[in-house]
Amino acid sequence: MNHEVMLEDAGSSSSASFEEWWDDQHHRFLAGEDLVKIDYNVLSVAALTLALIMVVEIIRHRLDHAAHHRPFFQAVLENIYAECKSWRLLM
Repeated sequence: MNHEVMLEDAGSSSSASFEEWWDDQHHRFLAGEDLVKIDYNVLSVAALTLALIMVVEIIRHRLDHAAHHRPFFQAVLENIYAECKSWRLLM
């Protein structure tokens, strides 16, 4: 994507690519720093991780709710949780 844009800085005009103009004009600043570009990949991975944890917890809650007052399913779930705990998959 190499769009040409005209930049006007104090009366002078020059031609530059859109990406160069965007990088020059749009920066994120942190307190106490001169110029730091923030990488949002870490934030997106954290959000996806939290969403995955939430889905797993919803599934576990529904399984626990479905097994309530059913001795066979309660025993199966207790054995699954015990195995996961022995492998340190659950705390």
